[in-house]
Amino acid sequence: MKIRALLHFTEKSSAVLLTPIQQETADHLLLKLAASILFHNQEPIVAPSSQHPALREQDFLPDLFHVNDRNEVTLWIECDKTTVHKMEKVAKRYRDARLVMLMMQPLEAKQMAANVPDEKWNRWEIYAFALGAFDRWRQIIRESNDVMGEADERSMNLVVNEDVYVTDLEKIR
Repeated sequence: MKIRALLHFTEKSSAVLLTPIQQETADHLLLKLAASILFHNQEPIVAPSSQHPALREQDFLPDLFHVNDRNEVTLWIECDKTTVHKMEKVAKRYRDARLVMLMMQPLEAKQMAANVPDEKWNRWEIYAFALGAFDRWRQIIRESNDVMGEADERSMNLVVNEDVYVTDLEKIR
């Protein structure tokens, strides 16, 4: 499955093309689309490459990220579950970056947060769709999408194709 989206926000428009990398599921792509909308003001890079100068010699790649003018990672976004090992490595390597995890369900996010001691999570922000909100997101997204409206890092108020979609994310940590 590929997902294409034309994003139209107050003063700018952009296009997003998501294709699965390795074993990525359709739900993973849907989370990546949501993250690109939620963080649209920072213009995240949606298809990171290990060849990007900011990611060279890095064992892991983010789902989305943003760099500053000096090519330093300022935002690292993980969509869905990841390993504690990866989270620790990323936190050590990118000490000044904002680290965000976006998950489909609050219960999954709470379980993940409960499995890791607080001192290892200090820098990771975890957000989840409210119960049932991701299921609705899954229903309205197609292969080709026209998205307009308002979004910030914690909420979306959108018209997707012809469907209205409004949700607030739950901040777990």
